[in-house]
Amino acid sequence: MGKKDAKATGGMNLAGGENIDQIRQLLFGPQVKKLEGLIAKLDEKITKDLETFRTAVDSRLETMESYVKNELESLVSALDAERGERADALGRLTTEFRDCCAQQAKKDKELEKAQEKTARDLREFVLEQGKSLGEEIRRKHQQSSDELKRMADTLREEHVDRAVLSSLFTETALKLGDGLMESMLGEAAAPDEE
Repeated sequence: MGKKDAKATGGMNLAGGENIDQIRQLLFGPQVKKLEGLIAKLDEKITKDLETFRTAVDSRLETMESYVKNELESLVSALDAERGERADALGRLTTEFRDCCAQQAKKDKELEKAQEKTARDLREFVLEQGKSLGEEIRRKHQQSSDELKRMADTLREEHVDRAVLSSLFTETALKLGDGLMESMLGEAAAPDEE
């Protein structure tokens, strides 16, 4: 008789464990699928936003690089043109050498000031563009962070605490199991008394 009781009890524990798994699946399955879907959408959105951001940054960097190259080329061509003019002026005006030297010195100073001003303006432009780009990067990062936080908060609000439900179901299963054991023991004892 004792072996039969042990087999019956063991079978009930296995069936009870399967029932708990089925109950968990019924209760949490849709939420888990919903959470997985939300996480996949969020991951896809973040990837898309990062790719858009990367494209925008690359485009701006290319534009800035093109602008700097064009400015440098125009400065080089201006310098080349000025050097050519100097050589021609020196060749043609050998008789007025001293006057030309004085005029040339004046032109050199003006050109140097112009170059310094152009270089300073270019540095300021590059610095402003860098600050603007950095600010946009920070703004996009903050937007992404805020969106992630908002979505995480939404997910947390919708999420049922699994540990609490698990302990509740375990406790209920134990109580049900104890009640069934007592009723089975009572039924088993009743035929022995007869």
